[in-house]
Amino acid sequence: MFAAQIRSAFRSLTNQLNFSSINIAGLAIGLAAFILIVLFVRHELNYDRYHEDADRIYRMVRNEYTCSPPLPWHPS
Repeated sequence: MFAAQIRSAFRSLTNQLNFSSINIAGLAIGLAAFILIVLFVRHELNYDRYHEDADRIYRMVRNEYTCSPPLPWHPS
């Protein structure tokens, strides 16, 4: 029974090659994007977890505009 289903699926793939290749490529791209997103989120959530008191680490952000002093003007 299972062998008949495999043969039927293979015939369907070979008969509709364009449609099947688009579906397989879409599935591969979707799985690759999912894996990359999971790896990125996992990396961001594990940041600074190796510290003993990781639950006590905070990040301070200032929303100020800072700039360097102007450079002296030298005429050429």
